[in-house]
Amino acid sequence: VEDRAADTWQPLVSVADLAGGAWPDLARTACQIMAKHEAEHDQDRSSLGIRLLADIRRAFTTEGNPSGLRTSRLLDILNQDDEMPWAEYTTHGLTPRGLQLLLKEYDISSV
Repeated sequence: VEDRAADTWQPLVSVADLAGGAWPDLARTACQIMAKHEAEHDQDRSSLGIRLLADIRRAFTTEGNPSGLRTSRLLDILNQDDEMPWAEYTTHGLTPRGLQLLLKEYDISSV
């Protein structure tokens, strides 16, 4: 466990060590499980971002490779394609805010 996770878990494990009994083992097991879950979640999020970039490229290609697309048009294309997972991203499909959050990691924003 490193960085921010270590900052969070260190005091919790220290308290568990002071409490004794089963607490030290329980705290360390919880820490390992949570760290593994976060690592897998980060990997899933990265895969989703890469998928989004590929799908955006495909959307631009189907539109004749314009220099730009309105966000509303891009979302229409992404949410209407049955081959893409975006229609089920939320109950309303991929939204402008969802698109912004997914692209933020790549320093991509609308202009």
